[in-house]
Amino acid sequence: MAHVQLSPRQREVGELAAAGYTNSEIAIRLRITVDTVKKHLSQVLKTIECRNRTELAAAWNRRDAPRGQHGSGVRARS
Repeated sequence: MAHVQLSPRQREVGELAAAGYTNSEIAIRLRITVDTVKKHLSQVLKTIECRNRTELAAAWNRRDAPRGQHGSGVRARS
């Protein structure tokens, strides 16, 4: 995947979605509305050319995933 430019918020939403959080859980965690999560997630999927959350999770976990320099510290759900 080529270097892609995501906003810090898009990175947060993408990372949480890739970790398995639902839109509602992401909204609560980031203190934004579910509609805002959907908009950000839609843009993330479009930007990194993924069709769904499964592809997003696979792309995000590859070595060249679009992460911030220090990451957001989000852990996968257990």
